[in-house]
Amino acid sequence: MKFCLIVIFVLSLSGQVLGQTDSLNEFRVSGLKLAYTYSALNNIELGYGIGKLIPVREMIGPAGYYGGFINMGYGFQNNTSLLTSKISYELMTVLIGTRLSLVNYTDFDQDQITFLPEIGLTYNALISLMYGYNLHLTGNKFDVNTHSFSISIIPYWKEKDWKK
Repeated sequence: MKFCLIVIFVLSLSGQVLGQTDSLNEFRVSGLKLAYTYSALNNIELGYGIGKLIPVREMIGPAGYYGGFINMGYGFQNNTSLLTSKISYELMTVLIGTRLSLVNYTDFDQDQITFLPEIGLTYNALISLMYGYNLHLTGNKFDVNTHSFSISIIPYWKEKDWKK
């Protein structure tokens, strides 16, 4: 419960930050993301995202980004291999980040969908170390309802409609 309150608090603060207007408000970006998650199910992911930079003064530069990602991954535990797909919304700042995800685990015979809220630390919004907990939505078929720690990196950003 405390974790949910922290996520709600961070998202409410982000609404105030995102409500500010400046010339950086028009900066849209897209990029690739690599991630590794350590939990009862270890997962390696590759994702693609589209978002906007968080506006701040032009002299300082952007303070982070917010937007959606679609990830595909390979999960493995003891003798089980699963395909994972994830749809997530992220808010990453220079130091703190949050992520809300829907994750589908499948072995092509059964599926399990979980909700995964995460919060953590970022370095310049490009590298993140996050903590989360899987909350099952469709049953516990693969025993993935555990704490998870993930590290992700965005090695490539492409700017769209960059104003100079």
